[in-house]
Formats: sequence, C-alpha cells, structure tokens
Amino acid sequence: MTPELIALGIMIFSLIISLWKAKVSFTSTAIASLFFIIYGLSAGEFKVFYLVSGSVWLLSSIFSAFHEQERWYSLTFSGTVLGIMVTLLSKNYLQFLTGWEVMTVFAYASIGYYKREWKPP
Repeated sequence: MTPELIALGIMIFSLIISLWKAKVSFTSTAIASLFFIIYGLSAGEFKVFYLVSGSVWLLSSIFSAFHEQERWYSLTFSGTVLGIMVTLLSKNYLQFLTGWEVMTVFAYASIGYYKREWKPP
C-alpha cells in the first residue's frame, strides 16, 4: 500500500470515529498527516503542496487534540481535511470535484455551527 492510500484510509476512520471520540479523531488525523508528509517526500511534481498541507494539518491536529473537546468540531475538521486530501491527490476531474465538494460541505457546516454559537465579547 502506498502512503497516500494509507493516509486516506486513516482519514476515513478519523471521520467515522469523530462521532464518538474527538481526541482519537484528532490523533488519527495527525497520523494521517504524517503519512501525507511521507508521501510528499517521495512525490515528484507537487511535493511542496503535500509537505506544507501535511505539516499544517499535523500541527493543527496536535493543537486541537489538547484544546478542542467538541465532537462537531472534530467531525468538520476531519471531513475538511479528507476533502482537501482527496482534492490534492486527484488524478482526474471527477476525483477533484468529489474532494472539492466534500471539503466545502464540511467547511460550510463548521462555519454555520460556530456562527450560530458565536456571541460578541
């Protein structure tokens, strides 16, 4: 199995487990980010995109594992990362659109959820 397929499998697991355990979801997102960084080291043409996005996801997953306990945040975060990962790894137009739509649906849900709960200082 290649590192990108392992990362996608772990992200799907992270998305499913986020309904029950937020910390496990963030931890598995961090592990998937490490596999994505490993794939970025061996990739040819888009190496910089894989390394930068994997590093940002790794750091934000570690931060969120210690500071966010909201399960809806872990669900939307994992879904958004999964969508971006599919978009970056796409080989054709259909895969690109699928990843893009997954990313936007989860990002929209995240913004809508936190906008509803936001209160001015």
